[in-house]
Amino acid sequence: MEIVKINTGVYGKGRPSLFKHSKGDFFYIIELNDGTKIDLTQVGGVKNDEDERFVIEKLDIQFVNMGIPKESSMKNFEYSKKGLAKVYTDKIRNILENMK
Repeated sequence: MEIVKINTGVYGKGRPSLFKHSKGDFFYIIELNDGTKIDLTQVGGVKNDEDERFVIEKLDIQFVNMGIPKESSMKNFEYSKKGLAKVYTDKIRNILENMK
């Protein structure tokens, strides 16, 4: 399988999605060449107790450097600040702003 596209941002209200989400939830969806879409924020199972946003940031840097097309939106970023510590919202901002 090959990653052909990345779509990332923060959910606002009333936006239809394949995945269950709440306003302010960060998403990082990769699309594979067979059309399968996977939201890495919903996968879970990070073994080393590292927060998923830190893991996704590392992957995102690699994916962008590989030239994988990425759609990113800061549109609803302010919603993510409610209920999350700055260290986590900083990681989300880094991911959303990491473009080639």
